[in-house]
Amino acid sequence: MKVHLFGTSKYDYLVKLPIFSCDSTTGAKMGAYGSILYWNPHKNNVDKTEAIYVDEFVHNPPKRRHYLATYAFRSELQNYLATTLGIGFDHFYGPEGHFYKQLVNLDFMAKLENRVNALKKE
Repeated sequence: MKVHLFGTSKYDYLVKLPIFSCDSTTGAKMGAYGSILYWNPHKNNVDKTEAIYVDEFVHNPPKRRHYLATYAFRSELQNYLATTLGIGFDHFYGPEGHFYKQLVNLDFMAKLENRVNALKKE
């Protein structure tokens, strides 16, 4: 039996529960509000998820842990986006910027399911 989880895509839930797939509005909402999700292979945690805010607003930016302009793994992220989705950071700005952020987050979510399912097969 394959279980589909609605309303959340938290890594901790996916690995602990017998979940095969999931969906939530997290990726779309985060993209609409300026953040992209990235699986950082250099992170030491089991969950390598990082949310990176695309610095669109100079006046009173929200307090975030990671900003695209100062992200420590910026070049790795840039290479990943170029080779995987054929986009660059410049796609995140302008009238269609939210679409590209949501695209990156959708890619992240799809690959997250694959990672979790591969982990469960081990």
